[in-house]
Amino acid sequence: MKVPPRIGDSPTTIRSLVGDNIVLPCEAVGVPIPVVMWSRGGEKYPAQDERFEQLQQGSLSIRNAKEGDSGKYLCIAVSEAGSESKTLWLEVNDPPRITNYLPSELVQPLNSFLMIPCEAEGSPRPNVEWFKGSTPVKQFQNGYTITTDGSLIISSLQPGDNGVYTCRVSNQWGNDSQSTSVDTQVRPHIVGENTEREAETTTAMQGDTIRLECNVTDAHPPATISWYMDDRLITNPENAGLEVDFGGRLLTIPFIQNQDMAHYYCIASNSVGDTQKHFRVNVQEGPIINSLAWEEVTVMAGQDVSFDCNVRGTPLPRISWHFDDIPLASTNQRYNFHLDGSIDLRRVEVIDTGFYTCLAKNRAGTANRTIVLTVEVPPSINPSKDHFALPEGTDVILPCEADGVPIPEVTWEKDGIPLDMEGAQYQQLFLGSLRISPVQAVDAGEYVCTARNEAGEASKTVTLRVHIPPSVVPTIPRMTTARVNEDVILTCPITDARADLTAGRETTIT
Repeated sequence: MKVPPRIGDSPTTIRSLVGDNIVLPCEAVGVPIPVVMWSRGGEKYPAQDERFEQLQQGSLSIRNAKEGDSGKYLCIAVSEAGSESKTLWLEVNDPPRITNYLPSELVQPLNSFLMIPCEAEGSPRPNVEWFKGSTPVKQFQNGYTITTDGSLIISSLQPGDNGVYTCRVSNQWGNDSQSTSVDTQVRPHIVGENTEREAETTTAMQGDTIRLECNVTDAHPPATISWYMDDRLITNPENAGLEVDFGGRLLTIPFIQNQDMAHYYCIASNSVGDTQKHFRVNVQEGPIINSLAWEEVTVMAGQDVSFDCNVRGTPLPRISWHFDDIPLASTNQRYNFHLDGSIDLRRVEVIDTGFYTCLAKNRAGTANRTIVLTVEVPPSINPSKDHFALPEGTDVILPCEADGVPIPEVTWEKDGIPLDMEGAQYQQLFLGSLRISPVQAVDAGEYVCTARNEAGEASKTVTLRVHIPPSVVPTIPRMTTARVNEDVILTCPITDARADLTAGRETTIT
């Protein structure tokens, strides 16, 4: 008895994964035993592919399944008793996988364009998602764009874009992911960065301490800071009397001096680039006068005199001269002002005696120097009477009024011998004249007064004659006896031969 072929019940849809070994069931029974044949798309199977093998019971074995093996397969069982067919659907699914390689780190400069690829394969086509850390990256937000092939685009990298980015692909058969770290490199930025022409000016007083700041921000990788002084790299700050602190961010110049006045600049650099900040350091020095602060000068009237005022300082001090606190006018032709600060006085007079002050000023301070000028005048004796004839017993003043600067000292001599002023007879008056009281016969003679000071001396001769009144010598007897007709000589001696005899004394003759 013949029995028509019958194919056993089995699923009509077979699902598997790429790489699996698959068996498409088609076990047929019948009398006689049917012959089982396979076809796909009108072509007989197994084809010339070693992966396909028809089993003894009729099922079709597929080793290492591929996505291309998916499709409709027709199983036909044929015998003399008839035939039966069965259609099976094979789905060879491919779990998602990312086909491109992502490095562990992507280092890019600031503001650059970055595309992170995420090329995925899988069946069905996998869904692509991006995450920054654990936060999903959304299309067109925060500057992100996800292309149709799954790549992530960051149009202009910023430091805030740094982080770990993960591409995750998935379908119902699985998922795959790759991660990479985005490191945005930033050229160093210095607060207040500038050019040499725009250098920041710092002015300090000599002896002050100043600090130049090179505050670097946004540098990634971290910047290296170098300092320069007039284009020379400062390699050993200590040897130059400088201090560098906080990784180069601060340059300290302690106890600043004139030689520290220079062009300083810092350079902050990393692998992306560098930037600079320039400083112009000015050192101000208060005026210093390289002369005695107090000096006394003495000159003769009519001479010229010069006063120096050699000043240094930064900025260059302005010099002015004052006489007894009154500014000297450059229009006065008796004064000659020089560029080096000195001054000439022409043909000085007594009225020029006083205090001359050189006043030096700049923004850093003031200094002064004072010269005490004394103008000396040699002594002179005022013209006056130089011959005197007086009777004994009277008073006389021999004139000798002397002028000069300083006030002259007056001394007297008589007949070449200095007068002794300690007695009561001689008195030297304030201006130098000599008072003799009373005049005696011994006072007659030549008197010389001499006026002296530091500038010289002068003298004057005064002649004094003393008249003595006649007197009779008291030796004459009061009575003389003589004979009649005898000559008698009566003597009358007097003390001054120049006296008038009529002034003799009375004598009686008997």
